[in-house]
Amino acid sequence: MPASFTIPSIFTAVDKFSAPVRTMGSNMQAFVGKAEAGLARAERGFRKLTPVLGGAAKQFLSFASAAAVSAAIVGGVHFSVKSLQEYETAVQSFRTIVSTLTDQEFSKYQDKINEVAKATKQSSIATAQAFEKIAGLNAKFAETSEGIGSVAKATIILSKASREDLGKSAENLVGIMNQFSLSADQADRTINVLAAGTAVGASSIAQTADAFVNFGSVASSANITLEESVGLV
Repeated sequence: MPASFTIPSIFTAVDKFSAPVRTMGSNMQAFVGKAEAGLARAERGFRKLTPVLGGAAKQFLSFASAAAVSAAIVGGVHFSVKSLQEYETAVQSFRTIVSTLTDQEFSKYQDKINEVAKATKQSSIATAQAFEKIAGLNAKFAETSEGIGSVAKATIILSKASREDLGKSAENLVGIMNQFSLSADQADRTINVLAAGTAVGASSIAQTADAFVNFGSVASSANITLEESVGLV
């Protein structure tokens, strides 16, 4: 007799549970279908864009998803054919400075542009322009993708801290580094010293950088360190 009551109760429990599961399953299938349709539309959009884009932008699209494009290439810039063309122009302008590099060698620099842009939440268009500016101010920094990437990242951080544009920040940072004959791996040290000077002194980052235009080379020739020089300013 107990079995006759147990069996119906089990079936009742399973039946009550199975209906929500079926609903959840159908909802999940609907979501997957919509996601796949969205990705398909994105892929078709990329294929339509490809004929009007140059090599740099095509190379980016060859390994980028829709999310990567919106996050890494244009940052706060609206994703469009125009933004991709601006990216292409910025990358090619930088490449004219490192023109001796082969396509395979230059691909490391393009990867680094996108990496720095993503890490700093900066537009890859602006980041490529910063690479160009830095390479023009000190060609040694562009001898490796890691080197110029470090200086570019420090430049973007300095730009945000000083609220000056990237071009001016690149001039300030590279100018100071040049005066003290600092290598690319000293970029973080330089901006940290500038920030520390601002925190404990009365001179802003921009004012300190301006002072170094005349004072930096004098301090360096007198064997005064970067830290001591900022303290004196």
